[in-house]
Amino acid sequence: MTGTAEHAAALDWSRLQLAGDGRTLIEASAGTGKTWTIAVLYLRLLLEQGLSPRAVVVTTFTDAAAQELRERLRAKLVWGEMAAADWQAGIAAPNVGADLAWLQARWQDDPAQAEHDRLRLRLAQAELDLAPVGTIHRLCRRILGDFPFESGAGFQLGEMVSSEALLDEWSADLWRRLQQGEVAVPETPKSLVDLRNQLKAYLRPGVALWAPDATFLDAELPTAQADALETFATGKANFLPRKTALKNALLVLAQWLHERGELPKASAIANLLAAESDAHEQLTVEALDAPGTRALLGFAV
Repeated sequence: MTGTAEHAAALDWSRLQLAGDGRTLIEASAGTGKTWTIAVLYLRLLLEQGLSPRAVVVTTFTDAAAQELRERLRAKLVWGEMAAADWQAGIAAPNVGADLAWLQARWQDDPAQAEHDRLRLRLAQAELDLAPVGTIHRLCRRILGDFPFESGAGFQLGEMVSSEALLDEWSADLWRRLQQGEVAVPETPKSLVDLRNQLKAYLRPGVALWAPDATFLDAELPTAQADALETFATGKANFLPRKTALKNALLVLAQWLHERGELPKASAIANLLAAESDAHEQLTVEALDAPGTRALLGFAV
């Protein structure tokens, strides 16, 4: 827990000001005890401020993290109740951590405070299932449901859909379109599982996908090449008998260079990508040996 160097020194969790409308920033990294700090601050809000669990919002990002957070808070409440009972019974704790030391300091000068805290923590456990502990989107949904007039929301909200379910739906839809040739990609994933993993990687925070703009396409795929492609593709002497895959793909590319419309189908792109390795199976020897053929195929690929 830190404060700015010019305004305040770093504060311990037990000395943070929780009352009023102020804000407190807690800086932490992985493994530094963020959840533990949330749990002990939760205790302070319940015991020092006298708040009910239903009055304390605790939110995080994922359903799994929210479930773990709720269980950790519940465990902390149970631990606090047992610590108060042990204090009243005169049972010494084997290890006194910072959280227990804070509780014992509350009870040291006022023996009745331990019983008061024990009862409050027991009541808090009963109310925890009603407490706003969950993900941000569930919190927003709860606010919209509880205050429909103030928020202008409908009385019946749609069902919440998890991100994993949406990813499954997107993957299945894209896989169907790829198999039907509706979408052109340089390389189709081998399976639906591979496609789903790729989409999940693309959707991670901070990942940006690059797409060529018109300027880039004009520089890399100039329209002037379209005539050369058409001339080569329509030359009957360039292709072996009954070999039309590469010929048709070159004509499709030439048409796209002229019109710049919808991208060629996946099958045409696949034939272009295979041109260099399969050229000897589709082109005549004379066409392969002709000046400029390799450069033209290289451009098409």
